[in-house]
Amino acid sequence: MYRPARRQKEPKKEKEGKKGLTREENIALFNDMLYGIGAREGPEGERIVEKAREIQTADDLQLIFIDYIEHLRDQVEKGIEIIPDIEGFCSFAGISRRKYRELEGKKDFSTLISRISTSIAATQKQYGMRGIIPPLVLAMNFNNNFDYLSNVSALEIRQNAQETGLPTKNDILANLPIDQDQTKEPEE
Repeated sequence: MYRPARRQKEPKKEKEGKKGLTREENIALFNDMLYGIGAREGPEGERIVEKAREIQTADDLQLIFIDYIEHLRDQVEKGIEIIPDIEGFCSFAGISRRKYRELEGKKDFSTLISRISTSIAATQKQYGMRGIIPPLVLAMNFNNNFDYLSNVSALEIRQNAQETGLPTKNDILANLPIDQDQTKEPEE
């Protein structure tokens, strides 16, 4: 019985324009996760787990945010680009998004939380305007994290030309200045 040789699968080609995270960027994100739960690297490379930082005052949170931005800046200098976001900051700070929202409701923290959110939103907006963050992701993020309100309650994508009011193929052909009978030459 004849069996054709098995064809080896070719490695999947990355879609043009799609940029995944580099190895270093992935490692940096994972290190940030560990940092957020209090895991540090000791002087001899050993793993040290510290008690979570307590956020007693707005000054404590402000210092953590400054550390977060300086950390991101250090990463960029190493060639690792991490886009700042609320979840990334919360992870870095070792708090949940729920805790972040609770702090936002406290009088002593509300102004600082608003300033932090605004600075992160401004940065993300610049990434979005340069096409680094896809528009739909940016819009969803702004609605969910930054309380931007939209009157749109649902997104509908239409593919049928008749539903969008575009002319049909027959409408276009009927309005062409040439005779549709293929046996005749068009009049000039």
